[in-house]
Amino acid sequence: MREHVDKRGNRIEVEEGSGCVTLFLKTRETRKIGKLVDGVYTKYMTRKNIFRKTDSLGFNWEVIDWLKPKKVVVNLEGTWLNISGEDFFAKKEFLDYKKLGFELQCFVKLEHFKRR
Repeated sequence: MREHVDKRGNRIEVEEGSGCVTLFLKTRETRKIGKLVDGVYTKYMTRKNIFRKTDSLGFNWEVIDWLKPKKVVVNLEGTWLNISGEDFFAKKEFLDYKKLGFELQCFVKLEHFKRR
């Protein structure tokens, strides 16, 4: 098992074998936030996860930066989207809502993802 503690004291774990990525928040809440298998980070999202202002998808920056995926794959309500890790890191934009209690988020516009 790989694990990392972010700047806010939340623990991120990648389970051996399954690749399940779990975020353990300081508040004792636990979230399964995706899978990392062979360098491919897969995440399931809904249309509610689209940031309308920029037509983009948001990701926890601490998680993505630590995982350093070769590829990011998103299942958006049954539609598979993907982007190379290199393009993901080049196209990301930051929005920080820490004043509202949220972690640093990076956003990638939907137009940068390819349909699988």
